Amino acid sequence: MTTLDKLRGAKNIMFVNHHLAMGDAALLSPIFKTVKDNLPDTSISVLTRHYALDFVRAIPSVDDVADIESVMKTSDDNSYRLKIYKLFQLVSFFRRHGCDFIMLRNDRRIPHTKKLRLAGKLSGAGIISISPYLEKHMNKSRHIVETYYSILQDMGFNVREKGKLYISLSPDNKKFAGNYLKGKGIINTADRIIGISPTSNLKVKNWNSKNVAELCENMRGKAKVIVFTTDRNVIEEISELTKVAPVFVGRMEFGDLLGLLSFCDVFVGVDTGPTHVAAALGVPAIGLYGPTSGTIAGPYGKNCLFIQAETDCPVYNPLALFSPLETLQDCYVNDRCLRRDTNCVDAIGAEEVTEKAIWLLNANSSNNNMIPGKN
Repeated sequence: MTTLDKLRGAKNIMFVNHHLAMGDAALLSPIFKTVKDNLPDTSISVLTRHYALDFVRAIPSVDDVADIESVMKTSDDNSYRLKIYKLFQLVSFFRRHGCDFIMLRNDRRIPHTKKLRLAGKLSGAGIISISPYLEKHMNKSRHIVETYYSILQDMGFNVREKGKLYISLSPDNKKFAGNYLKGKGIINTADRIIGISPTSNLKVKNWNSKNVAELCENMRGKAKVIVFTTDRNVIEEISELTKVAPVFVGRMEFGDLLGLLSFCDVFVGVDTGPTHVAAALGVPAIGLYGPTSGTIAGPYGKNCLFIQAETDCPVYNPLALFSPLETLQDCYVNDRCLRRDTNCVDAIGAEEVTEKAIWLLNANSSNNNMIPGKN
């Protein structure tokens, strides 16, 4: 009996992704679609952290999203009594939601994994552990989405569509973005726009401001430039290094971010959420990769590509982030390279990125009516 056979007739499948980031949500969207395609009458729920709620809500195949931080109240008290109390909070939550099955990555490296697995069992739900499948199918020579498809097929699912991610963009968010850009002096929807996201939650993945400024200068007269970053120091550095400062976009509601990304004709970004979300919206994307593998985690979809920094780093391991069998690289643990003063992604020069960005701009210049946000 396949996993799909076990799931037939289930009213509610709860996916537990409690350590989710924006890019992770986008890359998981094909999983939810495939499950929904095969089990159309089954409700798909996701339990995740508060930070990721809006990301997951934007995935069309997800029916309900719950906040683990509200389910499992946090406290500085780590007494045995409180740990038991938190465990039974989870048990009660799973029962209230009528979870027939719980899909759990079951990665020992992720906090609370054992607690969540035990709570699921005590609630009476069936547990589907993804960890053994990742150990079996993880391959450094293919994209993680293709690995997810391979796992689903191993489980018995019929994968009906490949090659894209799934994110919903509302008319209100698109309208907001149009008005926002007009307010910033980008008033013509025929203007070509390049988005750049040079920073990530992990500083070790950032592309330095000198390279960003050079790319901005190279694009002058060819496209309007929007830089997406919440790092004020980076904004100041780029502004000082460019003659004509780009439009800077900082922290905003996720839906509004979607709207702005949809107006980009090309997007350039490090391994960070906006890069993957832009790809999910159908925007041609260029990923800049150093400590992570662009082959595995690059932007996924039509007209997407990546540039991998060449490195002789002895601890570089493309599988580290994804396979439960691997140990995380020390640069991820410490959020800095312990072997050099600069990030390895900084070895990617602005000229190489400029060449690829212009090629994508020209490739799409005759198809503006087909670019998201330009309709």
